[in-house]
Amino acid sequence: EIYTLSLHDALPISIHGKTLDRYAPMIERNVEELIGPFLPTGRVDLVNDFGKQFAVYVTLDLLGLPKDDWADVAYWHHGVAEFITSVSLTPERRAHSLRCSELLADYLLPIIEKRRNDPGDDYLSSLCTAEVDGTRMSEKDVIALCMNILLAATEPADKTLAQVFRHLIDRPDQLEMVRSDPALLPAAIAETLRSRDVLLVLDTCEHLVGAVAQLASAILHAAPGAHVLATSRRDE
Repeated sequence: EIYTLSLHDALPISIHGKTLDRYAPMIERNVEELIGPFLPTGRVDLVNDFGKQFAVYVTLDLLGLPKDDWADVAYWHHGVAEFITSVSLTPERRAHSLRCSELLADYLLPIIEKRRNDPGDDYLSSLCTAEVDGTRMSEKDVIALCMNILLAATEPADKTLAQVFRHLIDRPDQLEMVRSDPALLPAAIAETLRSRDVLLVLDTCEHLVGAVAQLASAILHAAPGAHVLATSRRDE
């Protein structure tokens, strides 16, 4: 079974805007932890040695899950992602994806049960104690949301980092400008998109229509080759 639940159902405890600020120190710690071992040599594969693991590390910290399990979690959620994103699957690959979903659910279930009884200040505890339409979500719902969060947070991260890193490395002058002024990073991302034909999907935008419109306008102005698909879910 592949567990699915719309991220819209988690909006009462969604993370956006200024609420992201509380997680900035955690993100910085993960960057330092992963990059630190490579500093003495000055060489690192920014995608395979950093990007892929970084995305999983941050998501596990957000959910309050042990990072020692990152390799297993990454393997399982990659199998789930293959099921969701593939146009067609062989019977063998479909069985693999379903098995990964079962293993990830089996891993999450006892942790969810523990957080229900003894919640902490992590995001998983918030999911375990949140209510949707006056009803607390079931264990299956929480598992589905955890899988959605893992997929949404980790699948595009290494690819986006790879594009930005490659763009800056090929343009040392721009790289030096970003190093001198990190506030230029959003402009560097827009510049990365400028020369590429890309489709940017912005999901569940109904609560941030104005901000999403401004973001899409800025991206399309800076990157004419980009296409933006914004989705929303409205009850009315």
